[in-house]
Amino acid sequence: MSRVQLPPPGVVEDRLQWFQNARRAEGFVGNGDRFSMHSLLLLTDIEKSFCVGAWLSVIVLAYAVVDSTLRDLSSGSYKAKAQGLYSSDPELEWLRELRNQIVHVSPPGTASILWKLPPIDLSACHGALEADARRAVSLAFRQVFASAVA
Repeated sequence: MSRVQLPPPGVVEDRLQWFQNARRAEGFVGNGDRFSMHSLLLLTDIEKSFCVGAWLSVIVLAYAVVDSTLRDLSSGSYKAKAQGLYSSDPELEWLRELRNQIVHVSPPGTASILWKLPPIDLSACHGALEADARRAVSLAFRQVFASAVA
């Protein structure tokens, strides 16, 4: 394993700009009165993780944001299986499945949406997850801000 290398400042600035634009694009207006405080706390870590390119962390945290928002503000169910909460939304189901593949190992050869490249080059495999991380961030914002005005 190599030492941690942070991205150059220009990359961090570009990612921060994308993050802020995504927040606005998904409806953030700054005056909603129904937020899951748990979700807002998680969003602060997502922003930091996103800016340094910690894609797996971003995806797992985005899932946690969606889950806590649904449980706190929509369903009120803290014990229901997640699949039952989002199985009607294919985007949320995609995020749940990806998060599960990140946190639960599968036998070699199992079909996966996580491994986009052969695991010979872990850095390239990790980098290939950036698009999924961006998609996950957008889904998290959409869920939080839709619930804020519901």
